[in-house]
Amino acid sequence: MDSAKILIVDDDEVSCAILKHMLSENFSNFLTAANGVEGLSQITRHPDIDLILLDLEMPIMNGKALLSEIRNTEELRHLSVIVVASNRDDAILTLAAGADDFITKPYDRVEMTLRIKNHLQKNIDSQKRIRAEHLLRRSEENLLRAQSVAQTGSWSLDLSTGDMEWSAEARHLCGIDQKKPFSIDDYFCQLHPEDRALVTAAWHEILHNGTSSDMVYRLKVNGSFLWIRGRAEVERNDLGKPLWVTGTVQNITALREAEIELQKRNDLVKEQRDQLEDALARISQLEGIIPICSYCKKIKDDKNSWLQVEAYITRHSEAVFSHGVCPECAEEQRAIIRNMRINGERV
Repeated sequence: MDSAKILIVDDDEVSCAILKHMLSENFSNFLTAANGVEGLSQITRHPDIDLILLDLEMPIMNGKALLSEIRNTEELRHLSVIVVASNRDDAILTLAAGADDFITKPYDRVEMTLRIKNHLQKNIDSQKRIRAEHLLRRSEENLLRAQSVAQTGSWSLDLSTGDMEWSAEARHLCGIDQKKPFSIDDYFCQLHPEDRALVTAAWHEILHNGTSSDMVYRLKVNGSFLWIRGRAEVERNDLGKPLWVTGTVQNITALREAEIELQKRNDLVKEQRDQLEDALARISQLEGIIPICSYCKKIKDDKNSWLQVEAYITRHSEAVFSHGVCPECAEEQRAIIRNMRINGERV
């Protein structure tokens, strides 16, 4: 506060010097002006002025005219102005014109210092409040933008009164009038009939036993059903009694419909794959009654042609033959060869 910039507007140099001297113990940053015109010039050049000590009787532009100019200019209205006057009655009249306070001559150092400090502190508190309000507005605006982008709204329910508050995005998402009261029962009435019992049961469960819930369900909005992801959390007192419930609602219709469509496509692909595998399995196997000659063992195909067994099987399956001789046939062939030699010798 000791670095506060104070503008003294007074045409009396001695009076200015006295004010500086009396305030120098607590303040050191002073500007001066000899009349209202110079005062406006100083204010323009130094927008960081914190407080003005204003004399009423001055040439060119007096103190009352400068005070009026300050209070009628939007950019200057925030300035704290303390009138310095010889006449208490005149000083009081300036309060109606917009002065924040007054000091009368002869000056009392302690009183004057305290009055200035009080106004400077008010300015500091006011600036903090303005910054806090600005940050709060920005935060609320950012939250609204984020909720709009994410299609997510928030709500809160006071269980002691039944009063329920919905964010603007939540009302928009759920098709609720922005000014109309809307209760939790009204919300449940919009649930899809197939989902109502499940959601209601989950609601009672978190109120009596749980702390949070996260569900996906359908909600009727403007004649059609949207897929909603709803979250809720319960705030309880030290005895475990539920006091508040806060939550969010998010429109996930596009995501849910994409998931359903993807599942349908996956089911169709699986069905087609199963059918193909079944067809391949049937193709690779010989099924039904196969006509075979009782003597030569040839097989009759579907074109009435008689084929060797291996030719038929190769044509109707994936089997590949490798020819060999079994022990019984090998012994039979050796016997035939021996007989042929014996017969040949006899001949």
